[in-house]
Amino acid sequence: MRPRPLHPLLGLVLAALLLGGCGNQNPHLLRQSDADRLSNTTDEVAQFVSDHDCAGANKAVQDAQNQVTELPRSTSQRLRQNLSGWYDHLATRVRSDCTEATPTPTPTPSATETPSETPTATPTKTATPTATPTQTATPTDTPTVEPGGGAGVPGDNG
Repeated sequence: MRPRPLHPLLGLVLAALLLGGCGNQNPHLLRQSDADRLSNTTDEVAQFVSDHDCAGANKAVQDAQNQVTELPRSTSQRLRQNLSGWYDHLATRVRSDCTEATPTPTPTPSATETPSETPTATPTKTATPTATPTQTATPTDTPTVEPGGGAGVPGDNG
């Protein structure tokens, strides 16, 4: 079941304060200053509830109840009882209907890992065997002597 909003209830309390009148003509009614204080405190309750500040709303209701208790003795007993009843009812509604504001969690940035460079195997050049030239013997000119070719034996004069 969805709780009823407090704003209509606060309006009724304010109406009771205003209808209670001011004590200018009747000393058994509220003085203007007391009515103004109660009205302002009731406005604070509404603001605290609207802001989801339940502790503040409860304190403001307690302040209003204290203000009713502190009204002059000349104030009508019936008026005091009505105001006390309204503020008691308001206190019950604040306790049951006011919800503290839950902060929306702000996403905390998570540390993203910086990608590290993964070494890739670089192909190494392998030496391609090249044929080493082998030296081949170069023929040298050897003088060839032709047999009987001409000149005779040295020392032979003949």
